[in-house]
Amino acid sequence: MNLLKNWNLMRILRFSLGVLMVGESIRSQQWFLLGFGVFFTYVALANKGCGVACETKPSATGNEKEIEYEEVR
Repeated sequence: MNLLKNWNLMRILRFSLGVLMVGESIRSQQWFLLGFGVFFTYVALANKGCGVACETKPSATGNEKEIEYEEVR
């Protein structure tokens, strides 16, 4: 699990936002906000999702086909 690895600014912000949302939703008893807070906290802790620092990886299928282009005049 990537709990303590690869912490960048966006991951810290997502975690902070999630913790603040959870705390505020419990304090003000707005349970709809609690779901968003738990989501943001989970995304930051598990390093899931695609934030600003998202890295895409090439597909491992190997079934990529060469695309042929035809010039139109």
